[in-house]
Amino acid sequence: MTKEEIQNEEDVIQYFGGRDGVNIGVVMTNFDHTIDKELEEKLKSTPKTVAEYSAWDFHGQVFFKDGQFHCAVSQYKSFQKLVSAETLEEIMETCSGLYGSE
Repeated sequence: MTKEEIQNEEDVIQYFGGRDGVNIGVVMTNFDHTIDKELEEKLKSTPKTVAEYSAWDFHGQVFFKDGQFHCAVSQYKSFQKLVSAETLEEIMETCSGLYGSE
């Protein structure tokens, strides 16, 4: 499966490689618009890791694959979109623009 084919949460799980990833905590938040650089590096260097992106109007599951960060965005427990970018800053900017910056 390619990221362009993703339509729902199950597709994201398949793209990620299954349900056996390890959650390493909150890597970024819209509360104070911060990114945990230590967890960012851990996402990049450790296969099958997932981190949280917490925000008021959405929630994201962040992972690193094929040289990019990916954020599976959900609102009210419903998958919305997979956002991909080279950096977490770009992920935050895109998600905040689409779903709100609080």
